[in-house]
Amino acid sequence: MLKKKIKDGGILLLFLILLPYAFTTLVNGRKEEILAFHERVGEGGEERIILGEARLTVDEYVIGVVMGCMDGRSEEEALKAQIIIARTNTYREMDGKKEIDSKQMSQTYMEPEKLQRSIGYDEFQNDYIKLEKLARETEKEVIYYDQELIDGAYHAVSGGMTRRIEGYAYLCPIESPWDIDSEQFLSILYMDEEEVVNRIHKQRGDISLEKGEFLEKVDITKIDEAGYVEELKIKETKIRGEEFRKWMDLPSAHFSIDELEGNIRFTVKGLGHGAGLSQYGANEMAKRGYTYREIINYYYQDVEIKPYGA
Repeated sequence: MLKKKIKDGGILLLFLILLPYAFTTLVNGRKEEILAFHERVGEGGEERIILGEARLTVDEYVIGVVMGCMDGRSEEEALKAQIIIARTNTYREMDGKKEIDSKQMSQTYMEPEKLQRSIGYDEFQNDYIKLEKLARETEKEVIYYDQELIDGAYHAVSGGMTRRIEGYAYLCPIESPWDIDSEQFLSILYMDEEEVVNRIHKQRGDISLEKGEFLEKVDITKIDEAGYVEELKIKETKIRGEEFRKWMDLPSAHFSIDELEGNIRFTVKGLGHGAGLSQYGANEMAKRGYTYREIINYYYQDVEIKPYGA
């Protein structure tokens, strides 16, 4: 009996000694699997984006951008369109350089480790492998307008029509009727008038408003053909619609303002700036059998899709 107790105690002691090692090995193994993804995409590419100590290929970087801005469970043709948009923006911002620091890029790159913690390892792995495959299937493809890389604007959900952006002939008002079915198409936000005034004062201390004055002194003065507010006035001060939207944390600049039961009510359509490709619309088009080329050519007018540098 004494020998058995000593034996059992020895096994338990050995287990307790080895447990931290086993846990560390498991964690490090998973970390190595995640980091190994960086070595499997675009191995032949010369251009690199520097991210800390890592030197990512263009498509490694692009996959991180797409994972941060679009659900990996979206339709493949919609994801291909988003990959090509992100790749186009990457090459445009690199402007012929062979290397560039990620801090100089305007796109948001989602680091694999952070995303893995956010959505779980299995979902992350499935999404990454899926995007890796789609990146290979659209290898080097980018979007040109008049032989120049486009500014690939995109947003989550339009207000039913995308916006015209002056100076960018390919960004025109395009109907996106599918967006009306999105849960994010319509938002109604209520805010106490004092909160609205405080937010205005925080941004523009020169705008003085008395209690109860906001609705009397605010006037939406310019709306574009897609319904987005381009300009409003508070008293005599002109404010851009996108700027005001950010002050109030509104989903988009497609909004109206009124009063209900003593509160300021913002009725908002869409999510995002409304220019270029609607991610929701693109996904719905893909469900209906449209290819990524058809989706891109729908949201960006008179563009050409071809390999970078061709």
